[in-house]
Amino acid sequence: MKKNDLLEVKNLKTSVFNDQRQVCVVDDVSFSIYENSVLGLVGESGCGKTMTALSLTKLVGSAARFEISGAVNFNGKDLLSAPAKDLLRVRGRQITYIFQEPSTCLNPVLTVREQMEEVLRLHRKDISRSGYDKFLVEGLEKVGMNFAAQKLKTYPHQLSGGEKQRIMIAMATLSRPKLLIADEPTTALDVTIQAQILVLLHSLKRELGIAMLFISHDLDVIGEIADYIAVMYAGKIVEISPAQKLLLTPKHPYTKGLIDCLPQNCKDNIRRRKVIAGEVPRGGIYPAGCRFHPRCPDCMDKCRTRPPPVFRSKDAEEEVSCWLYSN
Repeated sequence: MKKNDLLEVKNLKTSVFNDQRQVCVVDDVSFSIYENSVLGLVGESGCGKTMTALSLTKLVGSAARFEISGAVNFNGKDLLSAPAKDLLRVRGRQITYIFQEPSTCLNPVLTVREQMEEVLRLHRKDISRSGYDKFLVEGLEKVGMNFAAQKLKTYPHQLSGGEKQRIMIAMATLSRPKLLIADEPTTALDVTIQAQILVLLHSLKRELGIAMLFISHDLDVIGEIADYIAVMYAGKIVEISPAQKLLLTPKHPYTKGLIDCLPQNCKDNIRRRKVIAGEVPRGGIYPAGCRFHPRCPDCMDKCRTRPPPVFRSKDAEEEVSCWLYSN
């Protein structure tokens, strides 16, 4: 790992076994997240973004058998080979998650206080029980929650979507993590609340020095918060670049397609909004060669049979997996 790398993922591969069939949903994924920086992970639904995030701390779940290989180096330690007890010390304390759909993540029969107190009991042994309420109120106020003391007494059904998301963010930051993984944290919110959540995450990053993996299918949202962007397609990373460079001069045809589909790039004729032809292949059922070639406008013969290697810029800031850059 480099000195300023907080997380370094190397050749991460996750396979799920379903009906006696092995499905590779994350395939040879590598990226780094630097201290106090935000990596945006973008791609269409079904590309493997969420599974990548869950694989980092072996949170894939018990609903199916799975295998994870590669290396996930966090603060110099490989999480994938770490004993379960060591992983428990990291998960929820040093690495925390904001999951999709806060309505499904909050327990409907417990108050906000009860759910937030659980975080403190597990991960903040330095705070006495007598100080819980004061700390929780401060935590809610930090994420912009109005009437914070009263909100601690409420149940999830009594809260708006934006309030639920603020509570999820507060819970994820109570332990003062080093890395926050935010999986589509603004998708279910209206545009106004979405903008407020992005501003909130920006301020928390500055104030607490938290690094983030920010997952979204929306490049506009990613562009608002990310320092670097990784583009994912069919279980693989196809391009990584500094955020503004990628948005202005994308390299991979898939990235170009995503940018062309943005509303501001289709404003001349809204009835003919651009789309990427075809669909993302189902997990484990991938075409030969480059996985994007059936949908690619620049497809060449070798794209159909040979997977492209990773081509890097001279400064190593940009990576792209595409035969267009083989010369």
